[in-house]
Amino acid sequence: MHGLAKDYEGRMTFEVVRFDEGDSPQRIKDYGIDKHGMLIVDQDKKKVWMESGHNQTRERVEAEIKKLLPK
Repeated sequence: MHGLAKDYEGRMTFEVVRFDEGDSPQRIKDYGIDKHGMLIVDQDKKKVWMESGHNQTRERVEAEIKKLLPK
């Protein structure tokens, strides 16, 4: 995650949040995500993509990021 944040700095905002801190429990419920996973939301906080952390790969995450960024 931190590597991706550096690669896309200034083009996308990344946030790493523990599942049990702050508003994470509510976000997990609202978005229907696993406690360990990745979620991409748009500027309006609408879910665009998510994947369980047990299934995600850097390549799949990066492919989704690239779909969202302007060419």
